[in-house]
Amino acid sequence: MKSIEERAKEYAAKSHGQNTEWGFIAGALSEREDLTRWHDPNVELPPNGWEVLCDIDCCSNNYAVLRHYDNGWMMYTPGSCWCDCPFKVIGWREIHE
Repeated sequence: MKSIEERAKEYAAKSHGQNTEWGFIAGALSEREDLTRWHDPNVELPPNGWEVLCDIDCCSNNYAVLRHYDNGWMMYTPGSCWCDCPFKVIGWREIHE
């Protein structure tokens, strides 16, 4: 995978401009920051029913895919159903395809 700077230079070469390269870098860095940002669950919650990656307070696994509803966080169980999550959610972020 090429770095943001390498992709920006290729893009600028096609567009024939230095300002284009800087704009590409700024846009890519801004997008990366937004995609990798952890949200504080005490301040901001995902929409109801969305599956999100969560950082949880657990001894064996620090991450889990959970859903948030009005009544709290839910986790998927091996029995193919969703149940209350017994762990504290430290942060969450969207799962992007």
